[in-house]
Amino acid sequence: MRLALTLTALACLFLFSCQKELSFENGGNPGGGGSNGTLLVKILSESPDGNLTTEYSYDPSYRLNGQTVTGTRSGTDKSSQIKISRNALGFITKILTTSAQLSGVGLDSAVFTVYNDPITAKYTYSKSIHKDVGLPTIDSEAYVYDGAGRINAVEYYVGTVLDFPIYVLTTKLEIAYDSKNNITGLNVLAPDPNNPGSMNTAGIYKLTYDDKENPLPLGNDAVVLSNYTLYSSNNNIKMEFTNPSYSLSNFTVTSDITYNSSKKPDKSVVTLMPDNTVTNQTYFYQ
Repeated sequence: MRLALTLTALACLFLFSCQKELSFENGGNPGGGGSNGTLLVKILSESPDGNLTTEYSYDPSYRLNGQTVTGTRSGTDKSSQIKISRNALGFITKILTTSAQLSGVGLDSAVFTVYNDPITAKYTYSKSIHKDVGLPTIDSEAYVYDGAGRINAVEYYVGTVLDFPIYVLTTKLEIAYDSKNNITGLNVLAPDPNNPGSMNTAGIYKLTYDDKENPLPLGNDAVVLSNYTLYSSNNNIKMEFTNPSYSLSNFTVTSDITYNSSKKPDKSVVTLMPDNTVTNQTYFYQ
């Protein structure tokens, strides 16, 4: 369920709207705007169908520990808040989300517990238990790494709790990188209903970057937070989505960025095609 929400929201101008709730609303280009500082604190996003304000917070070590979104899109309340807990080594251990979307489906909040291996210094998996009517259900993600220590696949499971959890693989996300540690591709795989044990490509995302430094590169934290363009070293300027079985859902998002005197993104014009929807964004530092 969580990945399905994520991918649906991607089609709405990079807006990740899932239980973790971090988003592509900034077009993958954080920073800039109101000052020449170095720490991203706010993004103003203005479009004909509504305005959003995204605010970031940090712990004393300047690690991201929260995001607050306020505003509406197409008359829908998009407000949300994420609180990120970390251990002494800096690993994310918990992601607490409250949002208008969750309230709309009867959930006060969603909590993802994130696990890591301190010996290998890698995230291993995360899970969230939902105490809905009937049997409790579990959303879980398992993280797979390449030889460079980057998460190159995420396996999404849904579980039911009887005497012990029973998990079913629902989706797999394959992640490709370039030599500059930019995520260049996301390949979404779904189980083949006619061939148990096999998976088909359900969607392909191709990402393109400029050569400027991304002021908020989160590395593997970005994958755990479901905010994929914030993994990268450079700023995302184009995303192309292709659905192999339904071409009418294909789209392209481009971001035309201007930079401030500190060579950080200052403003961007984000265009979604074929809808020809334009969003203007301004970025603020401290």
